[in-house]
Amino acid sequence: MEITAIQCPKCGGDINYKAGDRTVKCPYCDLMLEIKAEPAEIELEKTKKEYRDIEQFRQEYAKKTKRWKRRTYIYYAAAFLLTIATFLLVTFSKNHSGGYEAGKGMFLLLCFSFLAVPLIFTQMVPVAPKEVEEQLRIKSGFLCAVKIAGMALLISLAGALIFFLIFNALGR
Repeated sequence: MEITAIQCPKCGGDINYKAGDRTVKCPYCDLMLEIKAEPAEIELEKTKKEYRDIEQFRQEYAKKTKRWKRRTYIYYAAAFLLTIATFLLVTFSKNHSGGYEAGKGMFLLLCFSFLAVPLIFTQMVPVAPKEVEEQLRIKSGFLCAVKIAGMALLISLAGALIFFLIFNALGR
């Protein structure tokens, strides 16, 4: 910590103060002096503020990105569970019964979700501020929708595989 000394303009006494202090009081005559910041200090404070602002933009974008990703994971879990529920209804219901028809409806809903939900999610991708580097930005558009749909389809197929493995293990 650098300590600087100046002379009091009223009594001539030495006044010591630390760098960054904006006011100082003379210990001899109690005169209050305002200390003008040096250009280097002003530039440093400006840079610190800009850095805090950029960091705030990045943190805000990171929160929005996590929220968006959490929604996609919830969609994947819903597709997984809907697949298992669909196969349960279709397998354990008799043809043309209410459960069988519900299972067919759930299957159509699942197929529709592979098309509609990814398109909706790509519209919900958070827009990155200019302060966020290119490699940290989430890309939206058709390729993003294909990626989400493909992942949901793979997770649904995994659910179907798990169902059939358990179903066959039980000897049904």
